[in-house]
Amino acid sequence: MVTWESILEVKNVDIKDYGSYECIAKNSMGDEKHVITFNVSSIPEAPLGLHVQNFTHDSVTLTWIPGFDGGSQQTFRIRYWKSDSDYLRTVDVSPRNTTVYTVAPLALGTEYSFSICAFNSLGESNYTGEIVRQETS
Repeated sequence: MVTWESILEVKNVDIKDYGSYECIAKNSMGDEKHVITFNVSSIPEAPLGLHVQNFTHDSVTLTWIPGFDGGSQQTFRIRYWKSDSDYLRTVDVSPRNTTVYTVAPLALGTEYSFSICAFNSLGESNYTGEIVRQETS
């Protein structure tokens, strides 16, 4: 018995990638067809690589890499707080799919902690596990 395996890998999935895919194997003994439907929508994955791009006396500019959007348009939410406080603030990033955002106004000479999540029409990802810290100058 001879066994063959084929793998279909879809990278950088976009909404246009959803649908049916057909795999056909043919040889002298006949042919076989198998259809796979790719249509699962989900909440987005958490962004990756959150880091400080720039900072001033009253602002911090953050950048990140989006995770998989779950098959829908996603938006990002930044959570931040003074590092010596438990009082959290959030800001929704606009416009959608922006990957650079400046959080302002912030207090002079104060350390802040930042994390980020993504959300779409189906829900919200977890916030990033890594906390980014930056002191305003």
